[in-house]
Amino acid sequence: MTTPLPRPKALRMALWLVMFLGLLLAGPLLALALGRANVSGRLAQRVAPRRRVWRPTRRGHREAVVQVYASRAFSWRGAFADHMWLAAKAEGADRFTRYEVIGWYGGGGRSVVSASDQRAPDEEWFGVRAAPHPVMSAASDADAIIRKLPHAIDAYPYTSSYSVWPGPNSNTFIAHLGREIAELRVTLPSTAIGKDLPAHRSHRFKDAQRHRHSAVAVGPARCHRRPG
Repeated sequence: MTTPLPRPKALRMALWLVMFLGLLLAGPLLALALGRANVSGRLAQRVAPRRRVWRPTRRGHREAVVQVYASRAFSWRGAFADHMWLAAKAEGADRFTRYEVIGWYGGGGRSVVSASDQRAPDEEWFGVRAAPHPVMSAASDADAIIRKLPHAIDAYPYTSSYSVWPGPNSNTFIAHLGREIAELRVTLPSTAIGKDLPAHRSHRFKDAQRHRHSAVAVGPARCHRRPG
């Protein structure tokens, strides 16, 4: 008995499926081809001299500044998503403070939210050789943003929760700050996986975590151990 030929409709559906999958994988494959993602999982050696996106701490720059940066995520995740953070410098300050969610800080009820002035605002992310790119920079509204940061960070509902997909993760944190602070007019890229985590879930998580310690530990940088 001969096998009947596939129907034209089935062929068209299969072709559309292949094209759809090709479009979905085009971005990650391009990131791998251009070396933007470090799938080996090894920490990249520091590039010398280090390339800076912007050197906002130069002498004479005393104004307040707030910036949001994006860099390819660690290891294989970098083929699909970015890691994002916010850097803020108060008026007259000499150093920036970086606010970000770092997944391997969690565990045992510890907070995944980090606030540290020990790293440059545009320092390369772990395992990524390419310099991060700025998503937004604010100067005129920087003072207002900085004043509202402590309350916005304290309201973050996922201080002891982390998930690569669908979140919460570092991008969920930055999206939360953007919703809490009107002056922080930031549009996150499509590679900010986790930015669209439903807001209604936040209340449930926040109620469950009210007994935990403060969301942010400001001070000396924590030990940056290799992510597991």
